[in-house]
Amino acid sequence: FFGCGGTRITKIKRNIERHRNSFYEHKVISGTKDEEQFKMMTNCSWVKDLMYLNDSKAISSIPFHSDFKFPNDFYIIKTDTKDYLVKIRPRSGYYNYSNKFKSLIENNSIKDLDFQKHLNGINEESIVEFIFEGQLETLGYDHPIKFTKNSLIGYWPQNKEAKYKTVSEFNGLFAKIEMPDGSKGWLDIHGTEYFF
Repeated sequence: FFGCGGTRITKIKRNIERHRNSFYEHKVISGTKDEEQFKMMTNCSWVKDLMYLNDSKAISSIPFHSDFKFPNDFYIIKTDTKDYLVKIRPRSGYYNYSNKFKSLIENNSIKDLDFQKHLNGINEESIVEFIFEGQLETLGYDHPIKFTKNSLIGYWPQNKEAKYKTVSEFNGLFAKIEMPDGSKGWLDIHGTEYFF
């Protein structure tokens, strides 16, 4: 596949498979015969499912620049009681990502040390890092994660706590918000609120 000016654009197909209590990711890069397999997690009978941020076990992506984009090594662990946003990467290599939202993500991460201890023994081949938890609704890698707590809504990583009565999806850089007191405004992609 070629973009403007004849630049080759690589398409990557990834899918998650479960074999008993282990999860594997298969990755195929277009234009090559190479297929990579990555053992993500083992000994995780407590995990109901592992999903991409598009709420699916499969994703095809073309690398692109967006106003907002989560790193590709972010996933959702679903259990019977909660959803967990996690980062999974191989121990053998460090997936360093250049993301202008890195500080926003790091500042609004919840440090749940008990859950992190649970993740530490999951697999010798990968590092699973706990980022955020709650009742999560994922809308893709290029959209913040919607979460609900105590009947209020928030967007992560823009909000650390749920605080809105209603929110719209982001339309470019802004989402409409309504506070519990009825005041209305906008939330920008960087986490700044504007009221009118």
